[in-house]
Amino acid sequence: MREYQNIAASCVNFQNVGILIVGNSGSGKSSLVLSLIEKGATLISDDRTDIYIKNNQLTAKAPDLLKGLLEVRGIGIVKGLPTLQETPIQAVIHLTDEKPERFLLSHHEKIAGRDVFSFSFWKNDFFLTNKVLIAIKIVNKEVSIVTF
Repeated sequence: MREYQNIAASCVNFQNVGILIVGNSGSGKSSLVLSLIEKGATLISDDRTDIYIKNNQLTAKAPDLLKGLLEVRGIGIVKGLPTLQETPIQAVIHLTDEKPERFLLSHHEKIAGRDVFSFSFWKNDFFLTNKVLIAIKIVNKEVSIVTF
């Protein structure tokens, strides 16, 4: 039997990268998920996510009651979007109320003892989706971060 931890987060899989999206209520987690789905991502969970260890990897899935559902503010709760049951998590996106530092020293954090990529973006950034797509390219080693 797996031990689940339910957290306030959304999750998608994009190009085989599991992305956990965290932020305060109203920070735009669901809007970012919708934007990423429009770019080809697959929904794992919206608003609440069960995380657990499977095959020694941090893994995410939707709680049973929320499987396949996405809240679209101004419309309501929708179903029928591309969905996966679960995904290993390789990155976490933090949606922040304040603009983060321009250059961060670390792009990793530990969740449940597992090392994952970590990126912080201002929740109101006009180019938020584009920055998340660059983060995915970093995870996939298609681009790299230059340090001086």
